[in-house]
Amino acid sequence: VLGVVGVAALGGGVAWRLGSGEDPPPVLCSGARAQLDGVWDATQRERVRAAIAETSLPYAPAIWAHVGAVLDGYAEAWSAKYTEACEATSVRHEQSTEAMDLRMQCLSRRRVLLLETVAVLAKADAARVERAADVVAALPSLDRCDDMAALRAELPPPEDSAVARRVEENREVLMRAQALRVAGDHYSAQALLERGGPGSIEALGYAPLEAEALLLRGRLDADAGRHADAAARLEQAYLLAVELGYEALELEAVTELVTVVGIHLGRVDSALPWGKTALALARRAGTRPHARALRSMGRLLLAQGRLSEALDHCRRALELEERATGADDLDVALALADVGRVLAAQGEHAEALGYHERALALEVEILGEHHPRVAESRYELGRSLLQQHRLDDATAQLQRALGVLDDGSEPPRPSLAPVLLQLAEAERQRDGLGAARSHALRALAVLGPSPADPALLAAARFTLARASWPEPRHRAEALALAQQAREGFGALGEPRRADEAAVAAWLEQVEPRDP
Repeated sequence: VLGVVGVAALGGGVAWRLGSGEDPPPVLCSGARAQLDGVWDATQRERVRAAIAETSLPYAPAIWAHVGAVLDGYAEAWSAKYTEACEATSVRHEQSTEAMDLRMQCLSRRRVLLLETVAVLAKADAARVERAADVVAALPSLDRCDDMAALRAELPPPEDSAVARRVEENREVLMRAQALRVAGDHYSAQALLERGGPGSIEALGYAPLEAEALLLRGRLDADAGRHADAAARLEQAYLLAVELGYEALELEAVTELVTVVGIHLGRVDSALPWGKTALALARRAGTRPHARALRSMGRLLLAQGRLSEALDHCRRALELEERATGADDLDVALALADVGRVLAAQGEHAEALGYHERALALEVEILGEHHPRVAESRYELGRSLLQQHRLDDATAQLQRALGVLDDGSEPPRPSLAPVLLQLAEAERQRDGLGAARSHALRALAVLGPSPADPALLAAARFTLARASWPEPRHRAEALALAQQAREGFGALGEPRRADEAAVAAWLEQVEPRDP
């Protein structure tokens, strides 16, 4: 649509002469901002601002400042790209009409994504405001619309024009569902995806759209904790994309598989080939996809205990993120935290602390002091301080994190459990065993019997065991908890062998021996 609009706007401008007595025709390639009317204009801007403000969340002003600036910048960049694509053909005669149309089609899809993003934020509740920074961060780069080799390599639409229209309509539904998913509204995303009835996308017979739907369904499965289903769907999406030569989707699917298979399902060895494939594809896809693939592989190597390799991957990811976005981006904060975690695992706690402090400062600046993501970064900082035995400083950071995350949500936030566990460990180290036991019991209650992170469950059981042991009436319970912790760490294999050994050593020390 935009390609046609861009070409139609060119007519007649050259024939007009000064002093002709006629009104001048439209200036060549001047319609970019008009294309964003109803997408991101003063009215839509006010709708989003008001929706965020009406939540009265303490971090709402910071979120609006960030989201508004990102959307303003994206709209401005989109308009500049639109004008440039038009002028390159119609003013400077540097490219063909075919090249302009390809660029306009690319921009048209990004315009739709911007439209859907704004629509989600204009109806923001507290949950959507919490995720609003992620929602705007998910907007795709506009740089691809300048890459003619990539645009010419894209899969062609169906030959039947009616089918092609239905494909684009369904694609817009997928875009809307993805925006809802990133905003944390998984129920609405799933409902929207199923509204046409099971198989409606498949009935069109356009395989690229089927691959896109499989990718989104796999992501929704992962969000819901259905990790085995997610892995199966994501692998289907990847294989179909390979068959079609759909490289962009290959990379998205395989990068998701690294996390789902390696981290959520704990099958690190099985995930390593996916990680290597993601890195190979990402090197051709640009700086940010390459950084994301490096971060995923770094986390996988950390889980496997290959710390030097993990640190190398995480440092390279940080360098790429800083190069792509500057030093004030939320993805930079994530990359900083990844480096900090690996350094902590290596025992380099003082250096790790510096990375966590930088990540926290960046997130506070962008998201505000009271955002849950900032609280999660305070947890990382508190954990790093605790590893240096700075108990008072660690407790202060962990208590501030607890004050944000312990918000009465039902069910409780999953990120509450590790904060409680670190508070329990801090109290245990200062011999506040009653408080330590209370925090650890609550952490176990939040985790439940089958948590997403079985290592955290084992750690919580061991912390509770050590906090309970000094009280004779709790010793039988403490032994049972420690034995469960040892079994839990043992089931996770080599990456948790040191934790298993630590529990075994403690049991050897405290268990009664036969005379």
